Amino acid sequence: MQTVHDHFYYYHQHLLRSWHNMTPTQYGTLLIVIAVTGWMMMKSGAR
Repeated sequence: MQTVHDHFYYYHQHLLRSWHNMTPTQYGTLLIVIAVTGWMMMKSGAR
């Protein structure tokens, strides 16, 4: 169980470091990906 905790902690810290050091271009790209993914999911749910 300690191994699972260590992996979770490592990826959590990596995600936080990536989030805090994100450039404006990376942030914009992330927002566009989220918007397109949401649009595709809403469009496919209307059928």
